[in-house]
Amino acid sequence: MIDLPRINGQAFKMHLKWLARITHKIQWDILAMLSGLIIMNSGGFGSRNLYESTAAICSGIAVFISIREKELPTFLGICGLAIFGTICPSIYRLYGFWVLLLSANVATRPLAIFPISCWCLAYFNLSYVWLIIAPIGITLSAYLLNQGKLTRLLGVLFLTLAAITAYELMAIQPKFRVSEKSTFSPGYKIGAALQRIFPDSFGEGSDIRSNLHGTEIPPSTPGIVIAEHDTPVEKRAGRIRAENFTQPSPWSENEFLGNQYWRYAIREDGCLVSNLGGQLTPNGQILLAIPSSNPFSPTILATKEAKTIYCADSDYWINRLCNYQQNLLGLILSSKQRSWPPLIVNIAFVLIALGSLWRPFITLISVFVPLVLLHAYANYGGDIRLIGKIFNPHDPARAWGVVRRLQDDGINAVFGNKGAKALVVEEGYSGKVVDEKLVIGEPRTTVLIGSHKVQILDEPQGVVDTIPDARKLLVDGKLSGVREVIDGVTIVGTGSPALTPLEIWSILREQ
Repeated sequence: MIDLPRINGQAFKMHLKWLARITHKIQWDILAMLSGLIIMNSGGFGSRNLYESTAAICSGIAVFISIREKELPTFLGICGLAIFGTICPSIYRLYGFWVLLLSANVATRPLAIFPISCWCLAYFNLSYVWLIIAPIGITLSAYLLNQGKLTRLLGVLFLTLAAITAYELMAIQPKFRVSEKSTFSPGYKIGAALQRIFPDSFGEGSDIRSNLHGTEIPPSTPGIVIAEHDTPVEKRAGRIRAENFTQPSPWSENEFLGNQYWRYAIREDGCLVSNLGGQLTPNGQILLAIPSSNPFSPTILATKEAKTIYCADSDYWINRLCNYQQNLLGLILSSKQRSWPPLIVNIAFVLIALGSLWRPFITLISVFVPLVLLHAYANYGGDIRLIGKIFNPHDPARAWGVVRRLQDDGINAVFGNKGAKALVVEEGYSGKVVDEKLVIGEPRTTVLIGSHKVQILDEPQGVVDTIPDARKLLVDGKLSGVREVIDGVTIVGTGSPALTPLEIWSILREQ
């Protein structure tokens, strides 16, 4: 008589042994890393938190593997990159970061093909189905190569990417001019603030034009075409869809697909300053898209076809809001100060990766490369120096809203760190007057004016001396009013800097 339970037990044990052999061969850390790369290439499915959490985990896995490989210089270099990524998460969007992080270790070296594939494929007019799937297949194919062939292949690819990026870096900076015939109020026009923020990008050159702001220039003419919501049929030109796009709130939690430098710039700006806009057809090279619920069919927000860039919304171009999108606009307008740093860093990353293929200690140099980004935007001209962070640019009262309010009132003021006439200090921050003649401080801030220390107190005073939401000052430890002149510098305490009367900003009219 056959003992069925016994046979089933033996079969079960055989299955367990087979499963153990299979799972023993799987490198779970490599599989986790590949999964993370796929999630990031899908734009974190539209979630910035998911994207950056995944990037941090992948960086941690790379550090763990470098410990296991027992290469001290490689460990220090990768550890430095991982730390910088947590401090400056914008760098996660640069493919060069991942190329170096993955190629430094022999164990993860085949995975370096993934960011290389993403980098190369972005130059082609491909649908996002291919941009997401193709890197997976190409990376898996790399595992079929032996170590020698893979190293030589990576060396060639690194040199190619460095050469392409160097060409982009040294390309002649184009010039632009604004063509619009709108009768909108100053804050909603395009051009005046842009030309003050990026003076070197304007002159006789390609046209920037907006459907909403009136244009008679054909869409096929090289330059920048700005679409808008509810675009009339006759102005769609086969590239603008009938559907509108409303960006999910809060904007700062959205992650995007597209060009690595566009995504890097948006993260530096904090968000994409776009509320209600249009949508584009997937013609040409996709520069920016949002995955929404389906990364294979994202909402297209910017494309490039031949020598023309199409943007789906005018919000971040208009005078009242372009101050809050300086990094992205600087990239689009090829401003050297805004567009060069990430390109230089990417070149440095791939060249260090090239050297580390044969000399692992070279990876240690990578610790110093991201410092370029820390100093990249240190000095740029403007009227108002803001100490603090920009949150919602539509906030009607807070420190970061002052430029938007001034533009609405016809004062063409822009943020900048050099040559500013006014200093605005956000709540909880401290600052020192350099050459500014006007200081607007929010509660719980400290400002140094020469040898004098001024603190803005927290208790609201209502409207005092025409200043709304006024706050008293503590000058060198002595209680004072809400507005004082110290060493020729006027300082005002208020919880609503953007609502301060226009006469206080009169110094900015002297341009």
